[in-house]
Order: sequence, then structure tokens, then C-alpha cells
Amino acid sequence: MKSKISFFNAGIFKSMLKRFWPLWTAYFAVWFMCLPLPSLVARLQGVKESAVTVVAAAMKTSVEASVVSGFLMGILAAMAVFGFLYNSRSCGMIASTPVRREAVFCSAYLAGALPVLAANLLIAVLNWLFTLSSGIEGSCIFKMNYILFAVNSMEFLIFFSIAAFIAMLTANIVALPVLYLIFNFVFLGMEYVVRMLYCMFVFGYNELPDCILEFMSPLIYLFTRIGLSATKTAVTLTNWSALLGYIIAAVVLTVAALLLYRKRRMESAGDVIAVKSLRPVFKFCVTACSALCFGLLFFVIISSLFTSLSTSMLVLSAGLIIGAFIGYFASEMLLKKSFHVFKGSWKGFVITVILCIVFAFVCVTDLFDLSSQLPDADDIEMIVCSRESGGYNVTERSDIDAMLDVNKAIIADRDKYESLDNTDLENTGYVSIRYKLKDGRVICRGYTLLIDDNYKAYYKVLSSKNVINDIFTPEIPVTVQNVYSASFVYPSGSDELNSISLTPEQAVDFYENALMKDIENGAKKPRIPEMNGTANTDLPDSYVYIELVTVPEGSIMDETYDSLVVNIDPDCTECIAWLKANLNIDLNNIDL
Repeated sequence: MKSKISFFNAGIFKSMLKRFWPLWTAYFAVWFMCLPLPSLVARLQGVKESAVTVVAAAMKTSVEASVVSGFLMGILAAMAVFGFLYNSRSCGMIASTPVRREAVFCSAYLAGALPVLAANLLIAVLNWLFTLSSGIEGSCIFKMNYILFAVNSMEFLIFFSIAAFIAMLTANIVALPVLYLIFNFVFLGMEYVVRMLYCMFVFGYNELPDCILEFMSPLIYLFTRIGLSATKTAVTLTNWSALLGYIIAAVVLTVAALLLYRKRRMESAGDVIAVKSLRPVFKFCVTACSALCFGLLFFVIISSLFTSLSTSMLVLSAGLIIGAFIGYFASEMLLKKSFHVFKGSWKGFVITVILCIVFAFVCVTDLFDLSSQLPDADDIEMIVCSRESGGYNVTERSDIDAMLDVNKAIIADRDKYESLDNTDLENTGYVSIRYKLKDGRVICRGYTLLIDDNYKAYYKVLSSKNVINDIFTPEIPVTVQNVYSASFVYPSGSDELNSISLTPEQAVDFYENALMKDIENGAKKPRIPEMNGTANTDLPDSYVYIELVTVPEGSIMDETYDSLVVNIDPDCTECIAWLKANLNIDLNNIDL
């Protein structure tokens, strides 16, 4: 009769729990000091409003910190429970026992995961008990701590599964954390390097959009997208779908790790890559990363010494080849544990050199004509154009079409702009155009232009009434209740700035009865930074500053802030008249 396959061994599980108890204890102690302890102190103080603030801040910070906690604990737990793989004696002892590899792997995995999950549960329960009388509804408190436990545990399992998978790929304890770190950043980093290279050679690629492969770096992706928002009666977590997606990936990696362990050669202890069939993949990755990074660094350092296209390609090719040489033979040395690797390895390196030259040719010559590729007008949801204090949001269809036409005109004159040198800098200006598409993608273009018709046409589109109105419509409504502070700032004769405080009522009156009228009349337009010299210099530089703050109803999180800076331009007759009538300041006759 065929025996059933066992996936668990109590002896191995208990042995690892006892052996690494300091790690589990330290994890619990750190989290206890970060969350339940501050909640307990706030409760003992007896001030409910203070307790609400402390609890809200602690919970929000804990959800954000759980990503870093999971990242660190994931690799530490994997190094602990799978450490036997990296010592020949331990490997031999495990292999000699009558325990199937499935049972060894699953027992070790559970020994690394369950103590951390238990610590997370205990932290959540203690924090729930300590915050019951904090002034927040009981159901809300329960949901907060439930979310904390779920997020903390899911993020740990994600990183622990990644670490377990990498633990099966390598047989060297030093290589494990290094490969773990590389795995979490390599895709994002390499995309960034390639984009940087394109920015140097492709016309208009002066700005980097959001990286497409950011999701391949769970640490960065989760840290920037997971957040907690709460009121006294409701709690929500942003981006549950990302966590669920990563959990599915974690399950796949765990199964893959088990399959790798079943076929693993135990005598490979000490090797950088334990799976023989994956060694060429490791060599390729190291070579590609080394070539791209060194090529970019080499080109940036000496690019100022030349300007011709042919020289650019030669220098970039040289940098890529040198980097590839370092990566190719360094990976050979790591895999063979020897410095004698130059014999018999040149055929693969020659192929690598050819690939480097082809890549340099594609970058320098813009072989695929990326500079001319713009999105279709129907695919554009909005356009964001840069300015010093933020961005102009172009949302009206007519304005989007006009800006797209300006971009096409700039591309048509690319030869004129690409031939600019340092002597032209005083007569140039920079424009930025970010296309946000309906499918969520972002396409960025940036150009250094002469102060010519294209430059002026760019700012003409930004002078649209719809665009200007959007700039001066903050997310927080300008009301008496929301105005935190306001002031009018103008220069004095001693080159210092004078400031006159405005009451909330004055700030709202200025906004509604002066600024909005100037916008409606078309008097308020964006300043063209490089053409300030053509403006009416008789009017001193002055502005009205309004700071807004609001707390969402029932919110227990941080207050929301916003601000508004209104430069007083010569054409803003309503604003100038308001200042004269309400503050007795005539900007046309001010004594400087």
C-alpha cells in the first residue's frame, strides 16, 4: 500500500521555534513599543481628545511602517529557518533523516511564518483592548486593528515568500540577503537606468514618467500606495487589490520554492546559485545590470567633452562594453569560485559586445523614432504642464487639442532646438508636457526651446480661462471657516518685503470679488518666466498669500492643508483696485 506524502514534521517545526525564539521575541517587543504602548499611555492620561489623536497617528504610522517591517522580517525569518541549506553538515543531517523534502520545507516555512503571525495577532488584540475607551466607536476600533493585523501579516507573508524562493535559488548565506535586496529593486532600477539613457539621446525625453515596472518592487509599490484613513465612525484602507495581487504572487513563489527544493542538490551548499539551469540567467542579469549602470555613469562623466552623434555612440558603446566585461567575468568567478575564468568564456562575451553596440545604436539614433510618438487626442484624459509652484491642468478638449498641436510644432522644429549650445541659454526656456491617458498611463515630454513662436504658443494655451480658473480653485474651498491665515506681501525701499495681514473675511472678499473677476475678464494670465523683462516694470512684484486648512467631518486623522499664491500682475485691474480700496495701497504709485 502506497503511503501518503507528509507535508509537516512536528520535530523540525518545534526545533526551529525553540532555536530562533529571540528573533520572534524581538519582533514582538519592537511592535509593542511602537503601537500598543503609546495607546496605553494615551488611555492612562485620561484625556479623550488626546487619546483619539495618539491612536489615529499611531495606527496610520503603523500601517505605513508595516511595509518596512515585513520587508526586514521576511529576510531575517528566511535566513533563520532555511539557514540549514547553507552548511554542508546541516544539509547532510537533514538529508539523512527519513523525512520527505516536502515535510522539511513546509515545516521550516511554517516555523518562520506562524510566530510572526501570532505576534501580529497579539499586538492587534492588545492595541484593541488599550484603545476601547479612546473616544472612537468600538466597531471602528475593532476594524482598525483588524486592518492592521491583516496588512501586517499579508505584507510579511509577501516578503517572506520572496525570501523563501530566493533561499532555494542560492546556497550561500551571504548571497541570500544580497539577492533578496536585488530582487526587490532590480526591475525598477533597470527601467530607470534605461529611461535615463533615453533621456540623454531622444528629443523630448527630458522627464521620467512613473515607472511601468514599479509593481515589480513590492517595497516601493506598497509603501507609496497603502494608506489608512479614518473618522470616528469609519475606517478604510486604500488599495486592498494590490495586497491581494501580491498575496497571489506569494503563493506562486512559495509553490515554486517547494518545487525547487525537491530537486535541489544538497551538495551545492556554498554555491551562489544552487540551481544549475538558472546559472546562465544569473550571469545574464549581472552582465546586463553592470553594463547599463556603468555605461550610464561613464557617459555622464565625460559627455561634456563631445557633441557629435558618432562620438556619443562610440563613448556609450565603450561604457556598456566595459561594464559588461566587469559583470560577465565577475559572475563567472562567483559561479565557478575561481579567478581563472578567462579561458573558454570569450564566445559568450563577444555576443554580449555585439548586443551592447546594437543597444547604443538604438539609443543614440532613436531608431524607433520615439521622439515623434505622441498619444491620440481621443486617448488623452488631461494634460499637466509645469510651472514653478505646481502644474497647469489642461482638461478642456479644445485646450488639449491646442496643446497637442503645439507639441507637434515643437517636434517639427527639433533640428533647431537640438542644435542649441551654451551660448543660447539666455534666450531659452523649458516647457514640460505630461499626458495623462484614459487607460492610466502617463507620457512625459520636456523641451528646452528658444523664446520663439512655439514657446509663446505653449503659454497661450495655458492662458485659457478654464486653465487659469483651475489653478486658482484649490481643493479646499476658500471660505471664512477654512482660511487659516492670509497676507499681502509687497517690496519696500530697503529691498525687504512688507507684509499686511488679512482677516479671513478680507481674504474671501479678495478671492471672490477681485481675483475671480480678473479671471473672468481674462486679465489673469500665467507669467512667462523667461519673458519677465518685457512686463511692466513700473509695477512692483507683490502677491496675496492665502493658507487654507480643514478637518474632514468626524476625521481623526491629520488636518488637510492647501494654499493659494496670487501674483498681482499689471493687467489685474480688479485686484489692484481692491488693494487700493481695502488696504490703501496703490501699486502704481508705491514708493520703493
